[in-house]
Amino acid sequence: MIGREKDKEKMIESLLNPTGKTALAQLVYNDEKVKNYFERKMWQCISEEFDLKLLVKKILECGTNNEVPNLLGLEQLHIRLKENLEGKRYLLVLDDVWNEDQKKWDDLKAYLLMGAPGSKILFTTRSTRVALVMGVDSPYVLQGLADNEAWDLFDKLAFGEGHGVVMNPNLIKIGKEMVKKCKGVPLAIRSLGSLMHLKTKEIHEFDKETLIRLWIAQRYIVCSSKDDDLEDIGDQYFNEL
Repeated sequence: MIGREKDKEKMIESLLNPTGKTALAQLVYNDEKVKNYFERKMWQCISEEFDLKLLVKKILECGTNNEVPNLLGLEQLHIRLKENLEGKRYLLVLDDVWNEDQKKWDDLKAYLLMGAPGSKILFTTRSTRVALVMGVDSPYVLQGLADNEAWDLFDKLAFGEGHGVVMNPNLIKIGKEMVKKCKGVPLAIRSLGSLMHLKTKEIHEFDKETLIRLWIAQRYIVCSSKDDDLEDIGDQYFNEL
């Protein structure tokens, strides 16, 4: 359970981190000009545990579209990688890099110096330390959306374009609190906006009368006086939701 909670926290941290780095890297990777320029394209996600042999193996598999036997040693993997990349202009994307060990990166670079001129290695990271270790003097730092842009995006996704202004004020307030926590990250805004749209839709599509009767049966409806009608109050509750 502890491990799952940590994974959940990491997922939330990744979602709310103001970068969008992977999404941007994917746009570059899939661009037609990029496809036409490079003879080999490889994409590899980097785990926190930096295993040089495993990483070289995965890069080789990605570059050849073939599974590589686990029994091969590091030098054998290097020979195969060289056979496939030597003289070819390649693009290698290393996504979500965490490792800050200079020696490990130097070791990996030694296995990648066989491409033709124009070969590129693009990496994404949330750590400025990683960028320094990998020798990047001026990393491209992504910024989040401005507050008004973030709310416009959320409003369109959660309530439908132009409809947010007629929604219940409480929902608008909740939505703005959610947007604030997204810190301008488009991916987070899209995820939470779509989720809120789904929940709002579920409420409206639910059998209103049945729901009110269930509330009454469970004694969730509170009357302020004996003259109040339970169904009328239930209707008010529903509209507030």
